[in-house]
Amino acid sequence: MALYAEVSDFFDEAICHTVEELATDISFALDYFDRLEDLERAREAVQASPAVLFRWLPQDGWPTAFVSSNIERWGYSAEEWQARRCRFAEIIHPDDRAMVANGLEEQMAGGETQCHQEYRVRMADGEYRWHLTRAHAKRNTRGQISLWVGSNTDIDTIKRADEEKKQLL
Repeated sequence: MALYAEVSDFFDEAICHTVEELATDISFALDYFDRLEDLERAREAVQASPAVLFRWLPQDGWPTAFVSSNIERWGYSAEEWQARRCRFAEIIHPDDRAMVANGLEEQMAGGETQCHQEYRVRMADGEYRWHLTRAHAKRNTRGQISLWVGSNTDIDTIKRADEEKKQLL
């Protein structure tokens, strides 16, 4: 502070303390804005990716606690999806539901915290497309699964190309 005054004791201790607090507050605000910019860049990356991010609750049908807004590419609205607390199981192809549930239970019974599965998901227009789900189990202090966090990626084009290749061979 002496840099700004001709007299060395020009600013009293209270003013110096206030200026230090302001500098700290400004530093925190700048860090906060940097984090907001980082979050915006991450949101843009998710929007541009084929992966839809989810948070599922470990209850019957896996109700959705969060879904990224790029679920719009499936024909659904994130706001509507979350407001209705949609159950993810509702859009899994009926022929795949048991396989998905059993696979998840088997992986968790074996102590796994990560899982990945391929299955068909119904788009809002009724079309089914192949997806790859990668999820991580969040556990509470008692070791019980409290939340699933994961991504669901459309792999339909790849899956269909593989099937066509198999038919040609």
